Amino acid sequence: MPSFCVGPAVILLALAFGLVVPARAFAQSVELPADERRSDPLPPAAPAPPGYFLLPVPGGQPVFERLGIRNDERGYALMLFARALHGAIVSNPSGSLAITFTEVFGPLTVPASPLAASSDAPPVTLLAPFSDQVWRRILPLEPEADLFTAIVKNRGALLVAGAALEAGPGVREWLAGEPRLLTQIVREWPGAFAQAATTLARTPGGWAVPGDERAWTSLVGAAPSRADEFLRRLLARDQGQLARFFTTLASLPEARRTALLQGAPGEDPATLLASLYDAAREADAPWEPNQHPYQLSYADLPSVLHALSDLSTDRLPATAGLWPAFVTTTIESREDATSVLRRERSTAPFAATVRGLLRGTPRERRDRIAMLSIARRVWDDDGPAEAQADLIYALGHFRRYRGLLLMLDRIGVRAPRVWARLVDAARHVDGGSGGERALRLSLVQSALAVVERTALVGSIAAEPRDAVLLALADAVEAGPSSPAGVRQWLIDSLIPALPPLTRPDRYSGATAYESRLLQALAGPPKVSGPQVTWEGLAYTVDYAAAEHQRILRIREQLPTPGLDAALEKSDPKLLAAALVALVYAPALGDPEGAVTLSPDVVQRHDLLGARSMGREFAWMPAIERSGSGAPWHIAGSLIGLDLALSRSALRRVSPDEMPPVPTINLNDELTLARTAVSLQPRDFDDGTHAAIAAAMGRGRARVRDAGNDPLAVRRLTDEVAMPAAIRHALSWTLTSFPGAANGLFSLRDLLWLGHPGVDPVTLARWGVIGDSVDGRLTTRFDPPIAWDRLAGRPDTGVLATQVPDLTLRLAEVTAALHMPAALIPSLLLYATQDYWHEVEARFADDWPALTHGATSLPASKIEDYIAALGSGGPLRPR
Repeated sequence: MPSFCVGPAVILLALAFGLVVPARAFAQSVELPADERRSDPLPPAAPAPPGYFLLPVPGGQPVFERLGIRNDERGYALMLFARALHGAIVSNPSGSLAITFTEVFGPLTVPASPLAASSDAPPVTLLAPFSDQVWRRILPLEPEADLFTAIVKNRGALLVAGAALEAGPGVREWLAGEPRLLTQIVREWPGAFAQAATTLARTPGGWAVPGDERAWTSLVGAAPSRADEFLRRLLARDQGQLARFFTTLASLPEARRTALLQGAPGEDPATLLASLYDAAREADAPWEPNQHPYQLSYADLPSVLHALSDLSTDRLPATAGLWPAFVTTTIESREDATSVLRRERSTAPFAATVRGLLRGTPRERRDRIAMLSIARRVWDDDGPAEAQADLIYALGHFRRYRGLLLMLDRIGVRAPRVWARLVDAARHVDGGSGGERALRLSLVQSALAVVERTALVGSIAAEPRDAVLLALADAVEAGPSSPAGVRQWLIDSLIPALPPLTRPDRYSGATAYESRLLQALAGPPKVSGPQVTWEGLAYTVDYAAAEHQRILRIREQLPTPGLDAALEKSDPKLLAAALVALVYAPALGDPEGAVTLSPDVVQRHDLLGARSMGREFAWMPAIERSGSGAPWHIAGSLIGLDLALSRSALRRVSPDEMPPVPTINLNDELTLARTAVSLQPRDFDDGTHAAIAAAMGRGRARVRDAGNDPLAVRRLTDEVAMPAAIRHALSWTLTSFPGAANGLFSLRDLLWLGHPGVDPVTLARWGVIGDSVDGRLTTRFDPPIAWDRLAGRPDTGVLATQVPDLTLRLAEVTAALHMPAALIPSLLLYATQDYWHEVEARFADDWPALTHGATSLPASKIEDYIAALGSGGPLRPR
């Protein structure tokens, strides 16, 4: 996934027109209850618990407000500072916490000054590890020097201070008694300590290790019982990569870790651990944790394990030993596939599969993960050998026909024969070069994209869908030419499989092929939908009618010869132009949006492009392109255009109002935008809607009942895998700020605490698109995971996969308003656009800001979104 940033020219232009304002306090960007707003006096903090001390922030409440730390974050604020100052910055640098700190305290390169952020206001205190005396000895500092500024301006000190908040009390106590070792960590291995601190645990015999103690002794070069030497060697080796590996294994659930460390029969634990570490280290190269502790690879060991988190380790596909090497395996025919199956019938240990997935370049690793993810859903251990060979043959062409195979997975095709036959068809039209090849590809990919859209919206069911796809493969290969085959397939196979025309339009002539297809692209017409009353008016919910109207308005603006005319004239170029326009029409979003400025975007589509990293560009998933003298356009396959154009689909209630410059990482925003266009109203049933809303209510009640009892709240934080720094400081936070527990839990957390009782497949339809996790273009709803375990990868958008909160907020409010669940995907198009501009992310991985922004979305805004649906949306007047 591409990494986007706001260029200096854009920022300067925004400054010239007053669009960029100085960084504001985080809580001021959302509507909060009065007791949480920054205008209220900050309460005094409670005394620090053992192992901590209260660190004064000079400048008082005004400085504290500018730094944008909420009261419930004051116990782990130093961890947030460390990520903000030494990780990737937000897309709009003017809004980042790093810039704010420099404005208030001066550049990080300037040593701390006793006068930093001087003010008559009393200082605000944060919780910090160890003690004032320990830090002044380490740095070292004069008695009058400001300690807060000194710690934050010293990179090693800040990294260690933030990481120590995540370490357990026993670790902090032990390190405080080892000043020489602690000083060495600050000066030499701060990034490595940031990797390991959260999972370091003291035992009476030394350090607890994740797995066999003798294996770790061999790998580290010191026994865990030699506490100081073991930690030194752990942090020093490979610039901290071994420390990262240690934490990765220690963070796994015990059953998962046991499976990963279970080698082949007779394999020595030390050999297995060393080979697994070697694979992880090679995958991390050239990353150096001490240099870039919060900028991680998008295909490292933690990423691979997260992608496989829902994979049963005791029942991998029978060819699990094949998938790791599959990307570089050439499978030209079904005979090759059959031969591979004969060689690769044994199930590989989980560790062997993980090691294999870590080989090669990051892109190759991601391909392997995607292939294994697909295989898990399509592979049948008990299926006939022919079907198994078909799947192996199809996936053997994954790198070349990635867009095609991901589309088949996205629409739920599970028949290996369909996969194989469409790869045959793609290969048949993919030869040669130049205009003739582009024409053939345009026709076949447009035909596939039409099936993709009609399947997603429910206009064609699974059985006729598979039959239509097989017929397309036969037509492409059997006809005198591929264009002639596509033409006949449209008339004989696709159109008859679509619902009968019930909504004629201006293009409905004698044949009405295009009218019938336009209707199908919108969804199956309904006789009647749910009845609702809003603001005194009666409506029927009819998503298909609204989509049909929207698509027709866009179709009117696109240059196209028309499908019926093109079919009548049997002109391949006219047919390709007509089909491409029909593929673009549903994907272009708002008929008053980007399409009005660029109606010729259809003709600018860059299908062939150039080969990229050994991949055939024409079958890559489509992406937005601009710059280098070329106008904005879409490049890559014609399949999946709705995802490529997802940002164009987002809408605003007040289009004339200039929104703030976004600060959310744009890859996270892209994940959320792609989610908004992926959710289908037909998947949102009122029963699940009610169950989700009720579960969030039960979760909120559990938090309320826990009150300010640290033990009770701690049990809840453990259930939702809250980061260790928050849990360790919980007692102080609740004592200092009664009621702070309400701000700690995201809506996803509340849902999980309420035990929704919704099956995982159904719940996944309410989740976030997961291509940054396992490559698949489908939504997923992961169980809670500590957000800092996935942070550090801003170029992937993976952190946003842990934020289904915007959809959950819409579910919560619409349930209270007795609105049907089917409205939520349409509401999300409005909510995502506002959310993107209004959340003030302080750094690139600011999960607390993302979730807090969703929780704080006012019900009044959602009511505005509902009202907007009555004007050309799915709320149709009765």
